[in-house]
Amino acid sequence: MAASALVNGDQLVRVVVPKALTTQMYQLLADRLGGLPNRRIYHLPFSRSHELHQSGVKPFLAILEECKREGGILVAQPEHILSFKLMTVEKQLGQNKGIAADLLRAQLWLRSHVRDMLDECDEILHVRNQLVYTIGSQQPLQGFPERWASAQQILSLDIMDGLLPNYSFILAPEHVCRAIFNFLTLTDIDPSEVRTVQDYIGNTHNWSGLLHLRGLLAFGILSFALKERRWRVDYGLAPWRTMLAVPYRAKDVPAPRAEFGQPDVSVVLTCLSYYYEGLTEEQLGVCFERLLQQDDPTQEYETWVRNLSPVPDALRHLSGINTESSQQWRDLLVPMFSYNKATIDFYLSQVVFPREAKEFSFKLSCSSWDLDDIQCRSG
Repeated sequence: MAASALVNGDQLVRVVVPKALTTQMYQLLADRLGGLPNRRIYHLPFSRSHELHQSGVKPFLAILEECKREGGILVAQPEHILSFKLMTVEKQLGQNKGIAADLLRAQLWLRSHVRDMLDECDEILHVRNQLVYTIGSQQPLQGFPERWASAQQILSLDIMDGLLPNYSFILAPEHVCRAIFNFLTLTDIDPSEVRTVQDYIGNTHNWSGLLHLRGLLAFGILSFALKERRWRVDYGLAPWRTMLAVPYRAKDVPAPRAEFGQPDVSVVLTCLSYYYEGLTEEQLGVCFERLLQQDDPTQEYETWVRNLSPVPDALRHLSGINTESSQQWRDLLVPMFSYNKATIDFYLSQVVFPREAKEFSFKLSCSSWDLDDIQCRSG
C-alpha cells in the first residue's frame, strides 16, 4: 500500500526485493493493485548478458518513462540495478560513444525520478553483496602456484612448527624472524619492521608470498573462512558450473551465478570444500593418471601415504598400485585416498587451480550500498 501511495506521476516508484522474493512480490502487487486500483506492475530485468545496440537503450528508457507516467510500480532486483550502473560505466570506457551517452542519460534520469522502496533491506544491504564486471583478458593468479600451495600448507598447520616449506626462515637472524612474525600476524606494524623484512628478502618472489600470507593471517582471511563460513550453508561446490567453491544461498543451494571476488578467500574455501567432501572416484582416477605422469611419481606417492595409518604392506610403494584391479580400487584405494589431504592437495594443485584460478586485468565493482544514490529519494 505504501508503494501505491507514493505514485504521483512525477516519480518512478521502484520496489527492490531479493531475487528469491521477486516472483512472490510481483504476484502480490498484481493481486492487490492490479484490480480496481488498476495499477500496472512492471518488471524489467537487466544483466551484462543483454546485448545493447544503439536502439536498445531508448526502448528501455521508454518503458521506465511509461511506468512513471501511467502510475505503475516497478519490481526490481538489486542485481539488475547494480548491473545497469556498471554497464553505464563500462560503456564510457568503450568505443561506442553513442550507446554510452544514451546509458548515461538513462542513469541520470533514474537518479532524478526514482523513489526506491527496499523490502528485506537487511538482506539487500548486507556487506557480502557485491557485483563485479571483469574487464580484459583472463590470466593466472599473481604468485601462482605458491599462492594456493601456501594456503594448503597453512591448513596443514605446518606453520606452527616452523615447517612452511615455501617460506622457511630458520637461518634468518633473530630480529628478522621477529619482524617477519609481526609482519604476518599484526595488522598495524611498525614501519621499521617492514623495512627489516624488505631488506632481508629483497626483490625475491618471497616478498609477494609474504604479502599473501599476511592477508591470510593478519587480515583475517583464514579466520573468516574457518569461523564465519559454514560448508554447504555459506559455501560449497557446484561442479556443473565451476571446480572452485561458490557462495551458497541456503543449505545445499548454490547461488546460480555468484562467485567469491577475493582470490585468497576462493582458494581457501575451495580447499576446505574438497577436504570436507572428498574426491569422487573419477577425480581420484585423474589423480593416479597425473601421478604417473610426474617426473618422480614415487616421491609424490610417498607424501600421500606418509600420514596414513594403517597402510597395507602391498600399498606402501607405488609399485603395488594397480588401478585396473576393480577389487583393489573399490576396497582399498578409494577408501584410503578419497579423503586423504595430500591426495586432495595434489588434485587441487594439478587440476583445479591451474584450470580455474584465474584473474582479470581490471574489475568494475559495486556493492549493495551503491543502490542508494545521494540524489535518489529512498523510502
